[in-house]
Amino acid sequence: QNRMPGLHDLRTLIGYSHTEADQALDWRIALHECGHAIVATALALGPVTRIMLEPLGGETVTQNRRNQSLLRDVHAEIACLMAGRAAERLVLGEISAGAGGSRRSDLARATNMALQIDHQLGLGAYGPVYRGDADGLALHDPAQRQRVQQRLLNAEALATGILQRHQPELEAMAKALMEDRELVGARLEKMLESIKQDTGILEVSTRETANDKETNQPR
Repeated sequence: QNRMPGLHDLRTLIGYSHTEADQALDWRIALHECGHAIVATALALGPVTRIMLEPLGGETVTQNRRNQSLLRDVHAEIACLMAGRAAERLVLGEISAGAGGSRRSDLARATNMALQIDHQLGLGAYGPVYRGDADGLALHDPAQRQRVQQRLLNAEALATGILQRHQPELEAMAKALMEDRELVGARLEKMLESIKQDTGILEVSTRETANDKETNQPR
């Protein structure tokens, strides 16, 4: 195989020990990160420039494109945040807590964006009303909690559908990331070439509840 030596080769050379448990965790993280990359590409969020697999986790770097801040744009970003979790479930059959945990986690950011639709962006249940910074206290309202949960579930379903259509690419990318610990440059671009952009599927995903639509209409 004609490629540049990577970190995996160096570890092999020096006799680095990598247990089966380590490999299983790396595989899960690799799938998670490549899930983000594929969904970001399919929803035209911007070019993915780097995917890394690190000792304590992973990272996917996307150069976000400017958009019109329409409801579907917000839903696309939420779907991308939910894509790591969706990739784990699709390939491994169960999810880990890797998408959550901190205020900067995928789940925290996705939840906050789903709240902002109603509280700050004027795109949801309260129409053209700015209700201040959205925080966890807003989720004490059962109706608000249900709206946010439904948006997150819809976003995860959207991500899952994209990943199902590109599962061979997902697994191939994750294996390459396992091998070299980093995907970047022309090699990464080549891997993402086959991912078809399909922003039209957002039209179905972004349908709000009848009540949201009613509230959003000027009277």
